[in-house]
Amino acid sequence: MERRAPGLDAGHDKTARERLRHVVRTALSHAKDLEEFFNLLADAGLHVETRTLPSGDLGGYKVALSDDGTPIWFSGSSLATDLSLPQIQQRLTATEAQPTAASSARQHRPSPWHVATAAAERIPHHLAHADDGAVQAHLTVFGEVLYALPAHAPVRLQAELHRAAAAFEHAAHTRARADHQHARALRGALKAMRYQPADHTGLAMLLDAAILVVLAVQRRSALHHHDRQVAAARQTLTHLQAA
Repeated sequence: MERRAPGLDAGHDKTARERLRHVVRTALSHAKDLEEFFNLLADAGLHVETRTLPSGDLGGYKVALSDDGTPIWFSGSSLATDLSLPQIQQRLTATEAQPTAASSARQHRPSPWHVATAAAERIPHHLAHADDGAVQAHLTVFGEVLYALPAHAPVRLQAELHRAAAAFEHAAHTRARADHQHARALRGALKAMRYQPADHTGLAMLLDAAILVVLAVQRRSALHHHDRQVAAARQTLTHLQAA
């Protein structure tokens, strides 16, 4: 499947930080490893620079828009705490291997869209019963799914799905540190989607599951009296239901 780079046209009226954060999150939702993550950022038209430690290990990265004259750089951690290089590395390695389309045909494995839907349908249970680290892991990867969906959806749905992903970023906000190993199955299915484009049924099933997840997030936030997260969840639902 041809790689589709996340674009910058989702919000020229936004601040530079917001636009960069949107592109970085979208690239992360599609990337299977760190090299591809940086390639997707460059493909999207961003300036990208990495910092190498004396040991030779990668120490960080920064990005800037390419259309603002003199670049104004932002490190990943300045865009969002979960977009720091260590957090991104943890998320990219916490992925359960999924078959490619070719191996799926040989082994009769389920569609990654079905795997993702089944994993998403379990998230409300996790929200009610798991510890904070596991809950944050599931919310984080579900956010990645929302950022990935516009690339797989018909053009007429893409704007609403972009808005849903941006709204859910605020609905899922929590101070808990994510234990990303708890969400390996959903993230693995997400990465495998690139090898098997969605049909209308697969996309509709996942969107239905997504609405149930956001409803569960809204209920959980209401129980904890997190009014801003409740409002953001409602906004996410509005965009998902419109799609």
